[in-house]
Amino acid sequence: MKKLFFTALFSCFYVMLYPQYITLKNKQLYDQSGQPFFVKGVNYLTDLYSAAGDTTGLVVKPSFSYYNASQLSNYNSATISDVSRDFKFIHDSLGCNTIRLVVGNISVDNCNANYFTFVVNTSGHGSNTIHTNSLAFLRVVYKQLLDSAAVHSINVILLMPGQGASCSAYPSLYSNYLAVTAAALNTKTALLAYDEWNEPGFENFNVFPAKSLICSQTKSWYNTLKTNDPNHLVTVGLWEAGLGPDATHWGTDVYKADFYAFHVYPQVNNLSHLDYCLAPYGNNTAYEIADASPDRCVIQNYKDRYNACIKWIQNTTNLPWLVGETGFSAPSGFDCSNPSACTPAACWVGGSCAVDGDESQQADFVNNVLTQNIQAGGMGSVFWQFKDVHWNIPNNPKENYWGMVDSLGHVKTAGHTLNNFTSNTVTGPPAGYPTNYKNLLGNTGTAISGSIGGIKDAVISGWHIDSTGWLYPVQTISDAGGNFTITSKAPVFPHPNSTTAINHIEIGAIGYDVAVCDGVAHPANLYSGKSFSLNKAVYYDDYRSALSLDASCPHTYAAPDILCVTNLIVDFITGGGCTGNKLNTFTAGREVCITGESYVGLNAEAAFYISTVDVDCSDGTWGNSTNERKANTATGGSKQVGSEQQAISSGQLAANSVKTVYLNAEGNFSTQIYPNPASDKIYINAQKSINFIILYDGSGKQVYKSSSEEQGMQSIDMAGMAPGVYTLRISYTDNSVSISQIIKQ
Repeated sequence: MKKLFFTALFSCFYVMLYPQYITLKNKQLYDQSGQPFFVKGVNYLTDLYSAAGDTTGLVVKPSFSYYNASQLSNYNSATISDVSRDFKFIHDSLGCNTIRLVVGNISVDNCNANYFTFVVNTSGHGSNTIHTNSLAFLRVVYKQLLDSAAVHSINVILLMPGQGASCSAYPSLYSNYLAVTAAALNTKTALLAYDEWNEPGFENFNVFPAKSLICSQTKSWYNTLKTNDPNHLVTVGLWEAGLGPDATHWGTDVYKADFYAFHVYPQVNNLSHLDYCLAPYGNNTAYEIADASPDRCVIQNYKDRYNACIKWIQNTTNLPWLVGETGFSAPSGFDCSNPSACTPAACWVGGSCAVDGDESQQADFVNNVLTQNIQAGGMGSVFWQFKDVHWNIPNNPKENYWGMVDSLGHVKTAGHTLNNFTSNTVTGPPAGYPTNYKNLLGNTGTAISGSIGGIKDAVISGWHIDSTGWLYPVQTISDAGGNFTITSKAPVFPHPNSTTAINHIEIGAIGYDVAVCDGVAHPANLYSGKSFSLNKAVYYDDYRSALSLDASCPHTYAAPDILCVTNLIVDFITGGGCTGNKLNTFTAGREVCITGESYVGLNAEAAFYISTVDVDCSDGTWGNSTNERKANTATGGSKQVGSEQQAISSGQLAANSVKTVYLNAEGNFSTQIYPNPASDKIYINAQKSINFIILYDGSGKQVYKSSSEEQGMQSIDMAGMAPGVYTLRISYTDNSVSISQIIKQ
């Protein structure tokens, strides 16, 4: 009895000490026991099934696409127990701790219909389409799936159906579904996150809304989910197949979410894969490029394209992130040592040749994905998908072979690689942009060059829009000076000597609104050699001047990217109306700059945070778009951070002064790095033990590494290094990591 009592008492303490849910802190996930958690998973599809073709006797089972014709009877008899069996297999045989779960085929028909549309599978190949204004019946299905996942130690990112639910005509349709679902699932420990918006789209594809609208839309959904379920995280599935199309159209900086789940495929353009092999579209009057997939079996091309996307994400993304979809098509038995057997015509004989490569190359791709994501600061990877499927899409047969398991249930080589991969052995920086990053597909058509006001990593999307309305899209990004060159596709099938000029361009960048976004074809000379300007997106930066703050009152200022304050005074003001010594905080996602005659008085306190700050669309005090980024400089007066009084003279910070203080999520001082900018040495003062310190230059090359498991002051001599922006990565012995930007003058 005493043993039972102490067991129960320990269980109570365990629940109090550790969260029951996966949590997020400092761009790191932690599992239900409080340990660091790296997502390793696959996408998993389920069907809603009813023999009657309605919601009567509705059951959930593995997707019909996982069964070939000879297995049809197995599908008809499948139940939730077969889903549970798959969950166990995914955990035990693939080494996965997570699935991204798709439940049924559910959407909003169009913006004039106040209902959801979903497909109910029936016996054989049958299906029935149902319209409803409520998806409340899904609560039972969701609970069954989450309970089954919990039994097999699988965590779930739940895809919320209803793409297109952003239609302004019926805003409550999707919000009501989110509220009811979140209230029903708020105690399910296997739920990792809600995917509130999958590959966002809008009513009019040619004219994209302002980023402030996207911000307010997702903020509303986010708040609805969090109000009804404060225990779980929220993500969005963003399409990054081509170096950031979401930056062009909507902007990865303004979605309200806890983290992003990027969809990164090795092709640069999801709208027009080169390796579809003479792929006909629609009524066969428009064709893809006449090409027998020159990339097939050239694994380095796929890795370069994937790594370029990851580098772009690392450079530009303000929120924590992971990869929610990626894949490499490889049928069992395909042999890359004999690629000549796959002629263009052979691509349509069963479709087995229209793929990316063989099993060994798929395994190489999987290993590259997992490694690059860790090195770039990502929180994990989810592969599309669990198992090879039988979709038989005539213009893209490769989609049948992205699975980690073949259609007969045998683990492919990539599945074994996934199973054996351990995240704690990965070190070093990610790969930088490949040398051909401006033209990753090696297009040979006409080229257009221009510039974008010095903005690095802006995304330029170009199209040729022809008389049939068919688009031939390409993408590139701007270099460090804001310059770009974008090259069109050529030839265009069935004209082997054709050269199709780009006649429409869209440009976007993180923190800026979209330029030239009208969906209209223009003469190519309108773009070539031109300099474009982008407007700073509102609600992004914050610039303040002449702030005089009473140190006995708490004040908080924040900006998602840059927070600059000129002539800041934090001191005790007689008659201020507050009592005590209150901490004044200044937080920005990228940079806090203090300029002018700024100081913090004796015994007063001010803390400067470099931490994630979400955009708040309702905060009208943000958004002075006329200001440019300012370097961290200070002149005159004195400055105090924490309890230290720092002297500032002749426009320079003293060598032992604290420039920016990096704090952890609890608000305790963790690591101080100063001065920044630096001319010779930088000093690192950590209040916890450091495992190693690495400094990378702007190209991602490691220029310094130390290993010292100790606390206290450390320094790096940068006197001989070239001016520029460096990345400082500090790994601590408690498995946490901090990443900071250092400016070398």
